[in-house]
Amino acid sequence: MAGKRQVREVKHSKRTRRHPDEIFIYGRLLLLNLHARAIGEVIKGLARAGAVLKNEAAYFGSMVEEARAFLSQNVVETALPDLLYQ
Repeated sequence: MAGKRQVREVKHSKRTRRHPDEIFIYGRLLLLNLHARAIGEVIKGLARAGAVLKNEAAYFGSMVEEARAFLSQNVVETALPDLLYQ
C-alpha cells in the first residue's frame, strides 16, 4: 500500500495549475488557428471553382497564414509572459 501512495503523490505533484486568463488566451489562439485553416480551405475551394486565379489564391492564403502567425506571436510575447510569471 505504501508504494501505491507514493506513486499517487508523485503523479499529483506533477500537475500544474494554469491561470484562468491563460486558459482563455490559449482557447482563443486555438479558435484563431482553426478559423485560419477554414479560411484557407475556402480560398482553395474558390480557386478550384475558378472564382479566383490560382496564383492569387496562393497569395491570399499566405496573407491569412502570415496574419495568423503574427497575431499568435504577438499574443505569446505580450500576454502570456505576464501571466506565467505572476
